[in-house]
Amino acid sequence: MKFSNLNVGSRLAVGFGIVLILLIILAGVSIWRLQSVGAALNEITNQGLQK
Repeated sequence: MKFSNLNVGSRLAVGFGIVLILLIILAGVSIWRLQSVGAALNEITNQGLQK
């Protein structure tokens, strides 16, 4: 079955599904990176100042 053979509603549903999957992946990567930034920030702030 070709993509061009689908009706308009099905094409919109497939496109929306792809966008939704990409959004979920992007949110997951963002949360993962924010956690690593938070860990680095905690390490910096909890480290004593050295002269």
